[in-house]
Amino acid sequence: MKKGELEPFDPPEARQASSGQGGEKLLKWDMENHNNAIVAVYCFVEKEGKILLTREVGKPGFKFPGGKAEQGENVLKTGKKEVMEEIGVEIKIGDLVYIQEYLGNDHRMRFFYRAQWLSGEIVCQKEEIEGVEWKTIEEIAQMTETDFFHKIYYLAAMALVKDRTMPEGCFEILENENGRITG
Repeated sequence: MKKGELEPFDPPEARQASSGQGGEKLLKWDMENHNNAIVAVYCFVEKEGKILLTREVGKPGFKFPGGKAEQGENVLKTGKKEVMEEIGVEIKIGDLVYIQEYLGNDHRMRFFYRAQWLSGEIVCQKEEIEGVEWKTIEEIAQMTETDFFHKIYYLAAMALVKDRTMPEGCFEILENENGRITG
């Protein structure tokens, strides 16, 4: 397996379910792993027709600002918080562009959103981000997988380049004042 390549995952229950047996086991496996999913949110921060890319300390290639959600935190709050922590700017979250789910040694969900720069000056969190670059969509379209830290950032970038967004209403966050799902 090459650097950045996602490992395929086919639990025994999935093989049983595909052969017509064990569907209830697959559902049980799926629910147990979803309860322990690691959720992360990344943002395509846009300003004056360009997208912000970041470089993490000690890691090759680009990524987009973002990071893991805290327990009980929804994806929109996570996106705003992580961008503020990593680069010190306030954003407005826009359209959902890309979702990636990974099942392997752990279970991860990554959400990639468009975001509009609202205010602030870039101040990189020195322990995590060593630099930033602004690129146009056209420049991003010319980048290759090896320009990114991991294949997932390349795939998300290509979804952005192709102007893919999730249809309105296909993804909704329902919560009450305590951050719990209400509907």
